[in-house]
Amino acid sequence: MERGAEWGSFVGKLRKSMTFEQSPGSVRWGVLGAAVIARKFWQAVRASGCSSIAAVASRDPARAQAYIDQCHSRFPVAELPQVYLDYQSLIEAPGIDAIYVPLPTGLRQSWVIEAARHGKHVLCEKPCAISNVEMQAMIDACHRSGVQFMDNVMFMHSTRTEALRNQLHVEKRIGAVHRVATQFSFRGDSSFFQENIRNQATMEPWGCLGDLGWYCIRICLLAMNDELPIGVRGRILQSKESGSPPSEFSGELYFSGGRSASMYCSFINQHQQWVHVSGTEGNMWIDDFVLPWFGNRTRIRERCPSFNESGFDFNYECHGQDHWFDEYGNGHPTAQEVQLVRKFVALTKKPDAYWPEIARETQCVMQALWDSAMTNADVSMSG
Repeated sequence: MERGAEWGSFVGKLRKSMTFEQSPGSVRWGVLGAAVIARKFWQAVRASGCSSIAAVASRDPARAQAYIDQCHSRFPVAELPQVYLDYQSLIEAPGIDAIYVPLPTGLRQSWVIEAARHGKHVLCEKPCAISNVEMQAMIDACHRSGVQFMDNVMFMHSTRTEALRNQLHVEKRIGAVHRVATQFSFRGDSSFFQENIRNQATMEPWGCLGDLGWYCIRICLLAMNDELPIGVRGRILQSKESGSPPSEFSGELYFSGGRSASMYCSFINQHQQWVHVSGTEGNMWIDDFVLPWFGNRTRIRERCPSFNESGFDFNYECHGQDHWFDEYGNGHPTAQEVQLVRKFVALTKKPDAYWPEIARETQCVMQALWDSAMTNADVSMSG
């Protein structure tokens, strides 16, 4: 079978494996808080065809009702969620199967543990916790109760990401992976730095490292087949003021066998969301790995260049191909956030330990990078 036909066959099988039984309302969600990201979650749940938002809790009932009204006006649902005046009441409510936790990082641990204690599956925003100890406590609570824990990293559930994993580690299309480089950044305006919670050390102590670096760390781990680094070096390049969370951060991850990865995240530089994977026989590039470009297709660029010298000719030749996937960037049943909801719903019937473990690994790498930045020294990791 030729390479192109082989790739097409794989994509066909992958799409078939990502088809879920459409049974509206099979999982009833409770949402803690009315964060901006929760609007995207409403849309994803509605498009999934296999679950519904049944309840929203907020310490400000007017804010919860405004969230429901805004979402329903744009994406109407058959049954409006019930408003709860506190998180505990929602968690204890009968008929709620899963809890979505978009609360600030500083508040997540206790509510994740409480949800698990009441037998609710948990989808948690990232970064998940303010320390490795908190992260482990959350995972242990979910394990004891036999419920699924997953962090809300949407790109992990796209058709393209699964294809990338297969290309790198099964087909080995670019040979052995030796180097990864990635950047996730956006330019915050003055109001962002003055008002946004991501700049408040008590609620979001990790700053850009947690908000953006979490994605960079995750794609590095995926490119290295989920292997933990043996050591890291991190640097806070900039904070807006003394004591505030980092607004610009860079890091190096060192893996066994001389392999390495670099990451950069920032609230200062203009939008970039790219990853470049270098192998012994080629390289792969995705320039929108977190949130795909607006449109109805996603792409992986594969390049296997060659250098040919002949007499006076020194030719650097570009060889390779672009691989395209029929999935929308957002807001569509094929989009990655909808696939996440469908995957999570399937896991409520049979939890998978992979998802809490990869979240734990991401947290551990983030903590090590932070410790390195605080001590101005490399930090070894034992796994």
